[in-house]
Amino acid sequence: MRFQVPQFIEVEDKIFGQLTLKQFIYLAGGGGLSFMVYVFFNNLLLSALPIVIIMGISGLLAFFRINNKPLINILEYAYKYYLGSKLYIWRKTEKPQPTTTAEAVRDASSYASLTVPKMSDSKLKDLTWSLDVQESLYAKKRNKMAQDTKTTQDFVPIQEIRDGIAILKDGGMRAVILASSLNFALKSSDEQTSILMQFQNFLNSLDFSVQIFIQSKKLDIRPYIALLEDRYKEQNTDLMKIQVQEYVGFIKAFVESTDIMTKSFFVIVPYDPPMISASKNPLTSFLGRNNPNKKSMETSEKQASFETYRSQLEQRVAVVEQGLVRCGVRAAELGTGEIVELFYKLFNPGETEKPIQI
Repeated sequence: MRFQVPQFIEVEDKIFGQLTLKQFIYLAGGGGLSFMVYVFFNNLLLSALPIVIIMGISGLLAFFRINNKPLINILEYAYKYYLGSKLYIWRKTEKPQPTTTAEAVRDASSYASLTVPKMSDSKLKDLTWSLDVQESLYAKKRNKMAQDTKTTQDFVPIQEIRDGIAILKDGGMRAVILASSLNFALKSSDEQTSILMQFQNFLNSLDFSVQIFIQSKKLDIRPYIALLEDRYKEQNTDLMKIQVQEYVGFIKAFVESTDIMTKSFFVIVPYDPPMISASKNPLTSFLGRNNPNKKSMETSEKQASFETYRSQLEQRVAVVEQGLVRCGVRAAELGTGEIVELFYKLFNPGETEKPIQI
């Protein structure tokens, strides 16, 4: 089943000759209002000026455009702009660093005039002192920027991966499901309709959000070539060696001329634990301050909470897997090792380009 993409959606249909419906309404409304004005004044001279104004406004609304936008839209935007609330953004402009000695002296002298009095009448000493002060100011600024610099790990939102669940830094939990592909184009029309309806029902049955992630990467063909090289060494006849050698050359030439891509499909199922935990007994909390087993108790409580939240997440994973199976897509939940490998390859895409022994 092929769906036609709508074309020229901004072009209005001509209904009344060369006029669209909106243009006809504007002109007909202007003509009707002009007739009412003529009937009201009952004098052509008195009603001429209002009629010209009304028909001019109708013509502008019907035909006049600004940046390919109708005049009625421009008036609407202007009305919302002048009467609506406005957002003002303040942008801090960094002062450029001096490139010449004269600029450095001028900037340093401005700091010296505010904080430190003149130390000497010698211009050479004043120049040396100004440069030292300016250098110290920029050194402090550079140190502050170095302290504000964040490492790469600060941008990774994952705190740990535990029991096949990725735990985020904000306490959220994520499960990852690997889904197979489905050749939709080879299905019959009835099968395509059935798959679409099943997928629609699957999405409508979810009461939580899911994320569909498609990973596209270049296929690493080097392990396959290494396997062929081993098969080449195992051959006993010269004819088979020649065929294997030609096949290896064909594969290498094909890979060099064409990028072979592989795609992996993942569904991320989220679960955010409630922020407000169960209330505790104040007397128990007070007596537990000096309890030597307090740390072990907290650890056991965290483990119990994790198991509870994990069961909630597993229920969502089961719902998603059942929905995908109904659509004809095979699904499997990733374990701890698979999730670690997935994120490692995402954050280290160059690892697949490293040379291997062939």
